[in-house]
Formats: sequence, C-alpha cells, structure tokens
Amino acid sequence: MNRIKLYKSEITRKVIYSLILIVLSSIATAHQYEGTYLPIKSYINTSFNNYNNVFDIYLEKCSTYNRTPYFNICVAPYYKELLKTNSSYEVLKLAESHVWGYKNVTSDCHFIAHEIGSEVYHKNNESILDSIRECSDIWLCGGGCHHQIFIEYMDNKSVEEIVEARDLICSKEDSSLPTDFQYTCYHSFGHSMALYFDFELENAKSFCSSLEDEYAYECLDGIYHQNYFRYLDMEFDGILNNPSLLCKKKLSGVELKACYERAGKFALTYYGYYDKKSFIDGSKLCLKFSFKEKMRCFNGLLVFPENCDKSKYSCNFLIYKTKFLNWFYDSFLLFNLLFI
Repeated sequence: MNRIKLYKSEITRKVIYSLILIVLSSIATAHQYEGTYLPIKSYINTSFNNYNNVFDIYLEKCSTYNRTPYFNICVAPYYKELLKTNSSYEVLKLAESHVWGYKNVTSDCHFIAHEIGSEVYHKNNESILDSIRECSDIWLCGGGCHHQIFIEYMDNKSVEEIVEARDLICSKEDSSLPTDFQYTCYHSFGHSMALYFDFELENAKSFCSSLEDEYAYECLDGIYHQNYFRYLDMEFDGILNNPSLLCKKKLSGVELKACYERAGKFALTYYGYYDKKSFIDGSKLCLKFSFKEKMRCFNGLLVFPENCDKSKYSCNFLIYKTKFLNWFYDSFLLFNLLFI
C-alpha cells in the first residue's frame, strides 16, 4: 500500500512539474542574464602592472576589504593571469594553498574559483563536461568553478535546453568526473536557475521539484546560495535586523532544511571559512529563528566548527546537540515520505 502511495505521489509530482515547465517555457523561451553572478563585483577596481612579488602586492591591497567576497574578487585577476601559463587545476590548487597559508586574510577561494570557471568554460568552447573535468574536485575552490560553468551555460538558452542539459549531465556516471559529481551538478544547476529567473525564487524552485529529495536539496541549496549573494554588500548588522531577507516563514520539509542551513553558511560566505566572526555573528543570526529553523541554521554554520571559541562557548555541546536534532528532523522527514 505504501509503495502504491509513493508511486502515485511520484506520478502526481511529475505531472505537476511538466505543467509548470510548459508554463515557464512560454514565459522564458530564451534568456540572457544582464548582471553578474555577484552584485559587489562591479565595486572592485584593481590593476597591478610591472611589479615584482605580484601576489604580495595583491595581498596588501586586497586585505583592506573587510569581508571575504570583496577580497576574493579583488585578488581574482592575479589567478586569472596565471591561467595563461598554467592549468586551471594548478591555479585552483595554488589558490587553495594560499587559503591555508594566509588564513587570516584569504579565508576561502570560492569566488576566485567562479572567475576561473568562467575562463575555463570559454576556453573549452562552452563544453560543460570538459570544463567540469578541468575544474576537478579541489575541495575549497572547485565548487565555485563548477557553479560558474552552469551560470555561463544558461545564457541565451531556453528552459527546455537547460533542463535537458541538467538531466543528461547530472546523471552521468564517468570516472573522469569529480568525486560526488551528481550533488555538485544539481547544486550548480540551482545557482544558474536563481540567476536565470532574476531571483524570482518560486519559478527557480520549480526546477527542483521533480528531483529525488537528496538532489532536490542540492538544487534548492544552490538557489539559496546564489540568492544570498545579493546581500553580501550589506553590513551584517543589516542582515541581523532583517533575517527574513534570507528565508521566508512557513517553509517546510527539504526546502526549510536547504534555506536555513544556507542561512548559517551565509556567515561563512560573508566572513570566510576560517574567520572567528563567522561563528560569532552567524550565531546571532541563527538565534533570530524559531527552534527548528535555528537548529538547521546552526547545522550550516557548524560546517566549520573550529570557528567556535571554546573559551567563550560550550562548543562541543552545541555541535552534538545540533547534529542530533538535525538527524532527528531528517529521520522524521524520511518517515513521513515512506509511511504517510
């Protein structure tokens, strides 16, 4: 009986999804996004020529910015220049090594990787798979490279073309593709959908609805990830005073999980993976939400638990409490899916 219910539910979901797709196809038969993937990008203006120790010069100039995305975009031209004589793998690896070597300044290389992803895509004659292989699976940097490939691909494409590309590419099983490629693929697809519909999130989210829950989560997480970039030019106090910017109320299920976990990760995006401020201000943000949403938020924030200062907080208790409660919520979601 439960299998029959699940089967009917799946059929219903696919029919609804198909109808939504037909409607959206009439709204957006082709699209070219006029902005950039990151609104603050246009605020950054740096150029360095004829310097010895070029990276040190970039480091000195760009470290004046008070948040990680600003630094990333400021320093990106240095890495893009290196692509002329080095492979993208070598450049991404170097950017990642700089994160480890200059934690107090660089903190992450996600947006640097976006810039590299754009170069890689056009160098590979707009081949998604070749570009993804070239981005590889560099831990800190690779995600941004993959995200940008899908963002570049969506320009001047129809709804049907994008969905067809998603279904073809994300389902590929190929040993030459990066580890856990399917998850990254659906997440990157979510990024492009947020931009494709100019942050009309309800339209963007419809492209996640036909996916299995684990991939729907990645798709929604990508949408919210991209959506949150719009708020990186705000002072963090402005976010704290208006947390509903990040997540609407009355979300449920996998969408609630995706949105509020990404809200916790927003602080990591804003300050960087290894900046103590990301835990301090991220905690303030999470505490603005009700209990379940708060635990989801902390689950995102504590992806980098080392930011929690043990001399000031009961970090271990918070970590185990968060993990347990989120495991409980996930188990409850699964139970509802299977038996209700």
